[in-house]
Amino acid sequence: MKKKDYLFKKGQSGNPNGRPKGKPNKITTDLRRIVSDLVESNLDNIQDLLSKLPPDRQLHYIIQLFEFALPKLSRVESTGLEGDAMNFTLIVKQPNDTETGDSQSGILPDSDQQG
Repeated sequence: MKKKDYLFKKGQSGNPNGRPKGKPNKITTDLRRIVSDLVESNLDNIQDLLSKLPPDRQLHYIIQLFEFALPKLSRVESTGLEGDAMNFTLIVKQPNDTETGDSQSGILPDSDQQG
């Protein structure tokens, strides 16, 4: 059996201007719209059903419904110089500080983390 000659090289797309990264495909978009419409048209029924459940189960199902409406967030890890942990000092000043006249609060990196 002869090895097939492929039209494209490995890693090369036949549609280099294809769907942008992160944009859901049509089926995903349509499914989200259908679920959203279903939930919206049944809000009263959903509320009635949830109110009959114990609070912990209510929260469980509400969180599950959120997954259809809200995008999941990705964790982001921040590191200091050379990949070390970052240390911060929280400075809180009372409004109209009589010593400095400063009324700002903020989070500042520790001085050894500044580059």
